[in-house]
Amino acid sequence: MKSRKSKKRNSYSYKNPKISRHIVDELKTKEKQIRQDQLHIPIMAREIMDFLKPTPSKKFIDFTFGFGGHAKLLLSFGAKVTGIDRDKESFLYGKKLEKQNSRFKIIRAKFSDIYEQHEKSRLKNQNNGKELDSEHFMTLNPEKNLCTYTNANEIRNTKWSNKNYEADANKDMDKKTYFKEDFSKIISEADGILLDFGVSSEQIDNQEKGFSFTNEGPLKMQMGLNNVSAYDVVNLYDQHVLADIIYHYGDEVKSRQIASKIMEKRKEKKIETTKELSDIVNSCFRGFSKKPHSAKTFQAIRMFVNDEVNEIVKILHVLKSKMKAGAKLATITFHSGEDKIIKKEFKGCFLTTKPKFLQPSLEETLFNSRSRSAKLRLGAKKII
Repeated sequence: MKSRKSKKRNSYSYKNPKISRHIVDELKTKEKQIRQDQLHIPIMAREIMDFLKPTPSKKFIDFTFGFGGHAKLLLSFGAKVTGIDRDKESFLYGKKLEKQNSRFKIIRAKFSDIYEQHEKSRLKNQNNGKELDSEHFMTLNPEKNLCTYTNANEIRNTKWSNKNYEADANKDMDKKTYFKEDFSKIISEADGILLDFGVSSEQIDNQEKGFSFTNEGPLKMQMGLNNVSAYDVVNLYDQHVLADIIYHYGDEVKSRQIASKIMEKRKEKKIETTKELSDIVNSCFRGFSKKPHSAKTFQAIRMFVNDEVNEIVKILHVLKSKMKAGAKLATITFHSGEDKIIKKEFKGCFLTTKPKFLQPSLEETLFNSRSRSAKLRLGAKKII
């Protein structure tokens, strides 16, 4: 009987034998060089440009402008581009680009701000010009789209133990500056829209923002215009609430053990840095793992702090209502829960391409390691 020889598998040769280790090392070196010179490497840029087909006569919206990776590509084809982002640094960077290029405009806003303006306008039209408060807004329940997020709204509405705490909400931004914009008009005129739901490279690499579990920084994880920070969640929320956040937003099976460990450390001192939190989470695990043990916990807290699930549901609701027939939509997600929302919302309103979604090529993942888990969905608004 012939013995079977074990086939050696590795990341560079098993999936694609044509790619040698020399090429892998060369691509990784290029990635490091580009990250030093460029704030953000656009993901799946070729696939997105092939789909949107930008020309000088077309208008586009990049709803997650970041540092303009995709927006600059659209501008290079002569198209008009509106960039929207909630991050202060991205907004200031966009202002510089706005001065350099007359075909570009930057607006600072959250998706929920755009949804709020849309709902106020809808209710005003229904009630003969009479404005109504937010309590009359259409109820959107993202939990119905996500089987794993069953208690997300209940978690968000739970009051934390420190009653004297006051959230540092929107102190660095005057809401009037972006509520002057007519988002309904901007969306209805667009020929194509891009939504990249990932955290920008600048936010990850900037230690002061506190997104990374590999670099030490303050516990913030705020994308901009936030009512709460990671420090508040970790140091002020009750144990059962913490456990639910880590479980529902991060799919972390050891959520209760991690929450318990956080509570123990809180009794000794406040948890102030990302390294402190990462060490606490790592202490709950044994053995080696390819993916860092603290990744899911950091993801969960970041998603909660920035209310990412609700933000996605709200912007998709507005786009389904306001996009013109034939307008194209490209979405990039990095989390299975977010992709479930996109998949559900595409049904009935958008004609999707085949295959139903695209993923980065092996060459791109080697060149840009942060694109590994990206999933691109493309669609065109149906004529209703």
